[in-house]
Amino acid sequence: MSNRSKLALAAAVLWAAGWAAGTWNAVMRLLGFIPDIEYNPSWIKTVYDAISGAANAALLVFCVYLCVKYLAKVSFKDAGLAFPTTRAAWKSTLTVAVLYVLIQVVGKVAQFLPSLLTGGGPSGYPTPETASLVWQVPLAFSSVFEAGPTEELVLVVAIPLLLLAARVPWRAVLAIAMIARVSFHLYYGWLAVPGLVLWAFLAILLWRVWPSAWGLALGHAISNGLSVPGVLNLPTAAVTTAGVVLVALVIWGGFILVRNFLGHWAQLQASGNFRNTDLDTSKNATKFRWDGNKKLAR
Repeated sequence: MSNRSKLALAAAVLWAAGWAAGTWNAVMRLLGFIPDIEYNPSWIKTVYDAISGAANAALLVFCVYLCVKYLAKVSFKDAGLAFPTTRAAWKSTLTVAVLYVLIQVVGKVAQFLPSLLTGGGPSGYPTPETASLVWQVPLAFSSVFEAGPTEELVLVVAIPLLLLAARVPWRAVLAIAMIARVSFHLYYGWLAVPGLVLWAFLAILLWRVWPSAWGLALGHAISNGLSVPGVLNLPTAAVTTAGVVLVALVIWGGFILVRNFLGHWAQLQASGNFRNTDLDTSKNATKFRWDGNKKLAR
């Protein structure tokens, strides 16, 4: 097997390990079938599922680091995978997280607005009133602590880097990475697809301009965490507080966006963004090249 084939296979395996089953369920929901979900499991099964889910997520993240370092041959720093250890690094990570919360809100609005306007299409997996907290709490835990690291590190960082190292054209890499994100979210319905594509694109663009995989993961966790009060039907005060925090983060993200990127729209709109244009839109940004025919370099 050629090296290019190994790189492409590694990208496919990472996606399949995390979301092949989820994509199948999402497609079935899209076609009108409701997966057989056990809404009232035992505590023993719930604890087992939570532990196994966390272990699988940790293993997937570990595999990302191995693939990026030894297959794509990109340093953790250049890939944005270096874990923040300094005050400046944490500040940069938090900044990216807040920006990513803004991006996710934009994506969510684009996902749900067509369905709200037309009243058509599935809007997720149904949760019956009989669903117990034994089922809902672990689901919320998973969405907060597992979804962010796995989705962002695999879909935004690892898959694009592996495919670029395999000399896949950058346009195809971008398309594949967006399809990988959209695939297991199809349970939201066809009308949500444009919004899902927008979310996937903006996530990759943010990483391309300001590489911080853990910033993306943190932003994803915060966004999902703020939805937990609504998912668990907590008191109105908790839901309202989460909403206020979300609005504050969106405003903060807008301020960061204007402050750091206002003078760089020409660069952001250039096709070279995803090929070989060096960008440095802030003092904390890492400059590197996006080029399927060359190694990413500082």
